[in-house]
Amino acid sequence: MTRSEPIIYETVVLDEGYAAASTTMFLRTLRSRPAEFFAENVKNIYLTSAIQFHHAQKILSICTGATNIGFWADRGPNNDFSVLLNRRKPLQRLSSRLEVLCQIETTHAAPLMRLNVPPDTFINLSHFDIVNPLFFAFDWTWLHLLPALTHLAFGDLFTPYHLHMFDVFSGLLSGCKLLETLVIVSSDRLFSVELEKSGLCDQRVVFLPSYHYPRSAKGHWQDIRRGGSDFWEFPDQMVGPHTS
Repeated sequence: MTRSEPIIYETVVLDEGYAAASTTMFLRTLRSRPAEFFAENVKNIYLTSAIQFHHAQKILSICTGATNIGFWADRGPNNDFSVLLNRRKPLQRLSSRLEVLCQIETTHAAPLMRLNVPPDTFINLSHFDIVNPLFFAFDWTWLHLLPALTHLAFGDLFTPYHLHMFDVFSGLLSGCKLLETLVIVSSDRLFSVELEKSGLCDQRVVFLPSYHYPRSAKGHWQDIRRGGSDFWEFPDQMVGPHTS
């Protein structure tokens, strides 16, 4: 092992542009080295929706020391998400589809989503990005109980499905006592118009047209691979002067 290898593996990105080849290569590397190497050295890991869920499970089950996880793989009905719970180090930053953390109940007049992990799983979580939230009714008040939560994001949001989230945002801004930044991501121009009309006025709210804004998607991932800024840096720059 060279001295640079721990640095090389500090941030792992398996995104859509390189998914098939890079996933195969990384899985091969996982098999060729002791699991302890990855548990100790991988700190940030991003697995996009192009990654098959069982591959994401395998990777996360070994990289248990990662404290910053982007986990967007599509979960099937029988997929186990316990890899998010069995961590060597507690999660500090998480970006994930809500379905990975919840179960859908269809015994009611309208489908309900219920959190399927104990809230204390995220006791050290400071940054939480909820990707592509469904339009089912959902109790978001468990987020109020996360003692370290300072940054929240929701996206991508669309007018036909997510207008009810305006009330959710108001509740989170008042209920999450340490919240410094609430990022709303939407590429839907009409949604931004409705957001402005909603009267949601709080200096902690940041609206972005994409997750990679103001960079290109390619530039965004290149920066992250090189150890540069992630999604949260730009919202922090916008809110920073107003944060006490």
